[in-house]
Amino acid sequence: MPLHLMRPSKRTSSFLLLPLLLALALSALTGHFAKAEATGHDIEIVVPTRAGGTLDLLARTIARHYEHSEFGNVRVNNIEGVAGERALAHFLASDEPDDIWLLGQESLITINPHVYGRDGTGIGTDLHPTASIAESYFYLLVRQDDEATDMASLIDSLSNADASVAYGSGGIGTLHHLSMEELGARLSLPLRHVPYRSNSAAVQGLMSGDVRMVMAGTSALGLVQSGDLRMLAVTAAERMSAFPDVPSLGEFVPGYKARNWFGIYTRMAMSEEVRDLAQRRLEHIVSQASFEETLRERGHISTLDLPTETFRDLIEEEAARFERLLQRLEE
Repeated sequence: MPLHLMRPSKRTSSFLLLPLLLALALSALTGHFAKAEATGHDIEIVVPTRAGGTLDLLARTIARHYEHSEFGNVRVNNIEGVAGERALAHFLASDEPDDIWLLGQESLITINPHVYGRDGTGIGTDLHPTASIAESYFYLLVRQDDEATDMASLIDSLSNADASVAYGSGGIGTLHHLSMEELGARLSLPLRHVPYRSNSAAVQGLMSGDVRMVMAGTSALGLVQSGDLRMLAVTAAERMSAFPDVPSLGEFVPGYKARNWFGIYTRMAMSEEVRDLAQRRLEHIVSQASFEETLRERGHISTLDLPTETFRDLIEEEAARFERLLQRLEE
């Protein structure tokens, strides 16, 4: 029988059709993912501090990696004031819940509700803890001419002081304030708090001799490097690789640790499809070696990549801890 007159069997037909079916399936699947990717609109990252600080560095580093990954465009919106409450209000008032993220520091979520009368952290009602991003520790600083040359001699000096010793921080109920109060309580030190408009102003108060010590972040490291201030301890549980010769406060107070962690929050009103897409993109960004390197080089900041439920538990635990500490301060 001539080849052109042969009829293919059903089995042969199915075999011949298989590549076509696979091609159609792959095309549909690719189209599905393309559609999912297309749901990621250009976004606004709300930052509750002015430009130039740690949060701003984080936001702009995320934005740069987001855009380089061709996920879309990012606008960083710095809204400072009332310890981040103005930024939070702007975030919650947005008419576009799918297109706005909040990059918040720990105090905005865990401390502010107790200081500004908010009804809880807002997690699960208004805010979704979409991704933990990074963490940074603080440094206990004194003037270079202080009689205490190390942490042990500072504790000895404070313990034998005839009167309370002043320390500064940027306001009341801030992370620096509460971390110092917890340290003083656990070591039974006679400390007196002097609130400043900002922690940068508190560092200037230390420079001028108005207070004896401050707990500060990476923005004060330049004054340590210039020799104007002396770093006596870091607030990590263990010594930091960046400062191996500086003891941790955990060496003097077992279990003590003070840190500021940062996370991306989205609105509970955000669609699940868009939130899942945002989480995948943020996981991709945080996992990049270049992202981690930028944070380490520019601010001694470490990445923090927690599962969503672990991040949620951390928020609730820290909120409860700071509530107890604030109640003790009010007694």
